Parts: sequence; C-alpha cells; structure tokens
Amino acid sequence: MPPRIVYETPRVAATPGETVVTSTCGHNCGGRCVVNAHVRDGRIVKISTDPRKWTPEMPPLHACVRGFGQAERVNHPDRVRYPALRTCPRGSGQFELICMDEALDGLAAALRDVRDTYVPAAILDWS
Repeated sequence: MPPRIVYETPRVAATPGETVVTSTCGHNCGGRCVVNAHVRDGRIVKISTDPRKWTPEMPPLHACVRGFGQAERVNHPDRVRYPALRTCPRGSGQFELICMDEALDGLAAALRDVRDTYVPAAILDWS
C-alpha cells in the first residue's frame, strides 16, 4: 500500500498587521486552485498562492492570473455589497436596501415559483 500523502495548508508568512487565510479561488473556472488571501483591517490587500516548489510527492496548487485578480474584484467600488430591492421599473437605478433574511426569502420564493411552474430541472446551478 502506498504511503498516505497529507497535504499541508500552503500558507505563506504574514507581514505584521496582516492575517493570511487559505481558501480556494472564487473565479469559478473549475480549477478550484488554492489561494491565500492577505487581509489587513478586514480587507483583502493581496492574493498569493502555494509557495512550495513542485515535487512528485507533493505537487503544489498554483493559482493563475485570474485568481490573483480576485482582490481587485472583491474590492471594486462598483461591487454590490448589500442586498437591495428594485423599487421602480428596471433600468431606473432605484433600489432600497433590505436585510439579508428578506433577500434570501425573496430568492427562495422565486426559485419555488420556477420549480412549481416548470420542473426542478429548470433551475441551473452554474457555480
């Protein structure tokens, strides 16, 4: 029986005032690459990847440029950060902020309507 490989967290050392959190890439390309989010004051300031050299016994999981760009995507000023409900016709740009429970209840109701009107397979989870 071959020896069991134990994969370690590929975490790099944090700088003073920074926390490093190991996760997976949020790009949704299907690679599920390992990334390290460098967090300072509750904000991702940098994305790094597995720092180890490649060996046959422990191949690294390196993120690509798309993975490194996730910090910019998460911190972009146009990113929607809170749930909102459209209050006027589509395209008017008028929304009111709602709580997360209300947003999730509305989403669940819409999904149930699709399921009940058509079939459960009408809902495609693309993530």
